[in-house]
Amino acid sequence: MLTPVMLLVLVGIIKCAIAFNHYVILTDAVRAGARQLAISRGVPSACTNATSRVKSSASDLDSSQITVTENVNGSSSNCGDLSAGNEQGNDAEVSASYPCDLVIFGIDFAPNCKLTSKMTERIE
Repeated sequence: MLTPVMLLVLVGIIKCAIAFNHYVILTDAVRAGARQLAISRGVPSACTNATSRVKSSASDLDSSQITVTENVNGSSSNCGDLSAGNEQGNDAEVSASYPCDLVIFGIDFAPNCKLTSKMTERIE
């Protein structure tokens, strides 16, 4: 009688550990993407490069499920203006989200769970 309860707890711990691992991977990938965006002043495809860096850095995650947004100085419309070279000293922010899976024995304990991470770097 105790075995099913212990098995549920064990599988729950394993699922939470996997979700935490995904969060750590996502956070590291967002940091790499923010750094890429911060050093891409004068490059016309700065935002595309930052998104590519996030998705390539999160190699253990399904890149098609990663949603990436970039903001320069608080506005997503400014991202293309990095090619003008006039954003030095402003903030480049990259954020990403990834769905987490907390289904244990067919029961979804967090149906709308999303892992999110945001990183801000100063444009060089």
